[in-house]
Amino acid sequence: MGIGGSIDVQALKARVDLVDLAGREVRLKKIATTRGGEWAGPCPFCGGRDRFRVQPETGLWFCRQCSPDGRWQDAIAFVIRRDGVPFAEACRILGASPSELGELVRSSRPRQAPAGQLAPDHEPPAVWRERAARFVEESEQVLWSPDGGRARAYLERRGLQADTLRDWHVGFNAADRREPSASWGIEGADVWLARGIVLPWFIDVALWQTTLSQVKIRRAEPQGDKYAAIRGGHPVLYGAHTLAPGSPAVMTEGEIDTLLVSQAVHDRTATVSLGSASRWPTRYGALLLAQATPLLVAYDIDTEGEKGAERIRQLAPRARRIRPPVGKDVGEFVESGGRVKAWIVYELKRLEAGY
Repeated sequence: MGIGGSIDVQALKARVDLVDLAGREVRLKKIATTRGGEWAGPCPFCGGRDRFRVQPETGLWFCRQCSPDGRWQDAIAFVIRRDGVPFAEACRILGASPSELGELVRSSRPRQAPAGQLAPDHEPPAVWRERAARFVEESEQVLWSPDGGRARAYLERRGLQADTLRDWHVGFNAADRREPSASWGIEGADVWLARGIVLPWFIDVALWQTTLSQVKIRRAEPQGDKYAAIRGGHPVLYGAHTLAPGSPAVMTEGEIDTLLVSQAVHDRTATVSLGSASRWPTRYGALLLAQATPLLVAYDIDTEGEKGAERIRQLAPRARRIRPPVGKDVGEFVESGGRVKAWIVYELKRLEAGY
C-alpha cells in the first residue's frame, strides 16, 4: 500500500527479526517450536512477568495484560509504542528507505521548535507575589476546614493523601470572587479567583526572590475550561522546585497526575508538568527540562499526548516517552489499582540497564 510513494508495509515487516527487536528490550526465552516457534518473557511496556509473547513466523507480539484491545500487534506497532513516534517514523526506524516512504516521511518529519514558541521568562510583580502567597495560605486553611470537606473527598477519590496535599500546599477557594487588579500589582480588569482547588506553582531557584511563580485553580463547577490561572503569574513548570540537575524527573500532562507520581516516587525522582500537553515550555522551563537525567515523559495515551511528548523530546535530549501500563493516563492507572511506584521504578531500571 502506498501513500504518496511506494511503501510496502508487508515487505518491511517481513524484513524485521521481531525476536531480535523485542529482545533488545527484554530477555526472551523460546517456549515452543511448533508453527515457527514462540518466545516469552517480561513485557517491555507494563513490566508483567511472563506475559509477553513473540511469534516470529507470523511477525506478531502480544501481552496478556496491556496489548491494545487484546490483539496481537506487529513490529511497526511495537516501535510506535516503544518510541512514541508516528507511523512513518516507525517505518524509518525499521529500515524503510526515503524512496519507499515518499511523501509520508516528508509530511511526518518531526518539526523543530521555532524560537518564537518558547515564551520569554518574566518575574511576577512583587505585589502579585505577596498577594498570591497570602491567597495560597488562606486556601490551605480552607481546605483543612469544614468548608473544604467536599474538596478533600474529591482529592481522596483521585488517590491523593493528606501528606502529599500539605507538601505541595494544595488549597481550596470556597467562593468565586473578583479583586481589584491593583491589589495584585497589575493593570486591567479585576482579577478572577475561581471557586475550586488551588494549585500553587513554585520555583526554588536563585533567579527570583520568591519561590511562587503561578497559581492555578481546578474549578469546582467548570463551564468551559477546567482550570483557571490567576492573571499576572508566570507558568514555568509545576513542580520545578523538585528538580535537581543531573537527576531523574517524571513529566505528566497535568497537576493532579504530577501529585500522584510525586506521592509514589518523591524519594527517587522529581515530578513536573506544563499543565497541558499542547504547551511549549518557557525558555527557562526548557533549560530545566534539558538538565533532567533522564526525563520520563508520561503524557496521556492520545493524539495530543503523543504530539506533546514528541515536542518535549525535541527540546530535551535525555527525554524518554513512557506510558502507563493500564489506562490512558496516570489518573486512570491509579483508579484501576495500578502501582505507580512499581511502574516508574521499572522504567528507571530499564534505562539503567541500557534498554
